[in-house]
Amino acid sequence: MHLSKHQSMGNDFLITFVPELPADREPGDLARRWCHRRRGIGADGLIFVTPVSQRSSHRAGTADMRMHLFNSDGSEAEISGNGIRCLAQAEALRRGTTHCVLTIASAGGDREVDVTGFVDDRTALVSVDMGAPKPGPAIPSEVIATVPGRVGSVDLGNPHLVVEVRDPDSVVLAKEGPELERHFPGGINVHFVRQDRDGHIDMRVWERGAGATDSCGSGACAAASVVRLWEPGSRIVKVRMPGGEAEITLDEAVTLSGPVSWVGDVEVLL
Repeated sequence: MHLSKHQSMGNDFLITFVPELPADREPGDLARRWCHRRRGIGADGLIFVTPVSQRSSHRAGTADMRMHLFNSDGSEAEISGNGIRCLAQAEALRRGTTHCVLTIASAGGDREVDVTGFVDDRTALVSVDMGAPKPGPAIPSEVIATVPGRVGSVDLGNPHLVVEVRDPDSVVLAKEGPELERHFPGGINVHFVRQDRDGHIDMRVWERGAGATDSCGSGACAAASVVRLWEPGSRIVKVRMPGGEAEITLDEAVTLSGPVSWVGDVEVLL
């Protein structure tokens, strides 16, 4: 099986285009094996890309393809803002083009992704319309009592908890991330944020199914959306994470923009 590896802001994914999901292998098992940092190839998630025939539920017309995302722990996720942009770069490379607009179906809904151009042979600029934010899961009283500042939840096709802290760099992610996530049945992505005087955001990430990651695209959208509910500000917000900086545009829908890089290709045996 042919895989390509892509990353955006340090959030990396293995991508494979297949006619259908493997019938003789559990996709989650393959994700655990191939995403392992020492015993496999290494990635935060594995994306199988299959054709679609049904009409899109989110926008008029037919989706170009469907993404099936599996986290590094083998669990299936609804969507990833960085992952879907990595997929779009992989498709642009397959087509031999530097620009394309795709509608990609996922368990979290259909998303329109725009590869606006390549800055070099490996790196593309890619944006995705993540849709309108929806109310997230109810926040248990135990969580509200635990966190030091404001807290909010939002759904962007997947669930996010946004926690205001004095200094995101001081958060012990491996401890505080799972301590908060365990209060949510089915898990939740947890983001520790601080807004600066210009309205931009510093953030660190605990991802459901992957643990501490260098960045989270849908999480950056969630953080910008929640912080804007707390305090009015610019419609364009920069979210700084250890892996890099994402640009979020807050209109009726939320748009995530940033670079995506092709890392390499690999052939694996099932």
